[in-house]
Amino acid sequence: MGGWLTAFLDLSAADHERTLAFWCAVTGYEVSSPRGAQGQFVTLVPPVGDAHLRVQRLGSAPSGIHLDVHVPDIGDSADRAMDLGARVREHGDDLVVMESPAGLAFCLVGEQERVPAPPARWQTYSSIVDQVCLDIRPADYVAECGFWSALLGLPLRPSTYPEFHSLARPDDVAVRILLQRRVDDTPASAHLDLACDDRAAETERHRALGAVVVRRHEAWTVLRDPAGLEYCITDRDPGRGTRPGFPVARTVPPEQGSEREQLLAFLDYHRATFAIKIAGLDSAQLDTRIAASEMTLRGMLKHTASNEDHWFGAVVAGVDEPEPWASAPFGEDPDWDWHSATSDTAEELRHLWEASVERSRAALAGRDLDAPAARLHLGRTRFNVRWVVLHMIEEYARHNGHADLLREAIDGQTGE
Repeated sequence: MGGWLTAFLDLSAADHERTLAFWCAVTGYEVSSPRGAQGQFVTLVPPVGDAHLRVQRLGSAPSGIHLDVHVPDIGDSADRAMDLGARVREHGDDLVVMESPAGLAFCLVGEQERVPAPPARWQTYSSIVDQVCLDIRPADYVAECGFWSALLGLPLRPSTYPEFHSLARPDDVAVRILLQRRVDDTPASAHLDLACDDRAAETERHRALGAVVVRRHEAWTVLRDPAGLEYCITDRDPGRGTRPGFPVARTVPPEQGSEREQLLAFLDYHRATFAIKIAGLDSAQLDTRIAASEMTLRGMLKHTASNEDHWFGAVVAGVDEPEPWASAPFGEDPDWDWHSATSDTAEELRHLWEASVERSRAALAGRDLDAPAARLHLGRTRFNVRWVVLHMIEEYARHNGHADLLREAIDGQTGE
């Protein structure tokens, strides 16, 4: 149902002027002429592309963030949203104000924009406001993820971090949706995220503009704007909207070292080899087949991601497998990971695999090789951690041989 998404900054009258100026400086966008009966609406207009950020001046209500969902038929879309669990707050002349199952306000509006703006360039790096994160209390999280995925018709993707899921972003949409499971029962809210390729420099730029650093994490920094709204600067590719890709440079395993150091080094070496084999390939190239085999690099990407989450996440660490594996019909189709990959984009598959590798590394951290796995494999066999690591080295080595042949058939590239 969904198309273009617009992020709306809803600013109280007291916060409006200085916070609007702050976000203009952050983005490098111009402010449009005011609209609305009281001149309460403005658009942040990028130099190139269509707008995806707008600002509303409120009265005495507190500042916040909401999404506008652009749809071809507002009435039909409102009915669809209600079928999925949303509630109508208000009907307008050219919009419907709704509330998601978790209580987040959003608006259904007409279709307009089509061309995403490129990232802004700041001397040596780039950044862009490109994501709205929906912060949901634990009891509502699963249902809210399902609601937004169904409403927009976009697949739900697991993240490197288990408290997050994202919706796949089409190439012609500027705003990506991330969902975060809160650790407490604070009511649902939303915040903006920026993607950038130099988080330290971008953070200092924001501080100079008046932002306050709240806390720093491994892959993002939380700040507060002049209205007191928290937002994040993240280590994501400003062009793709995803985390930086899996490194394709390989480190040769050490000639000396402990058993654990050498086994994990060989596992990472084979992962890096696989990354090299799929690097730079477009969707059509990932579908290449050779001889009578149905095997493709597209299917191999999803299969290896499934192996990472199954063996290291479910078997070794004992955690439930995330989507898409949790609801996958492996009982009906044991090769579902290979077959279903045809419905995923190349970008989605790369992200799925990269995120699964990061989860696997976290699952292995601190685990002794002699320790038994947390779960039985297929309910029958309990392996130790060493066996699982060796099995995954074997899995990658075997599929890298397949990948060698496929990559040579695609563009002639050979080598390890």
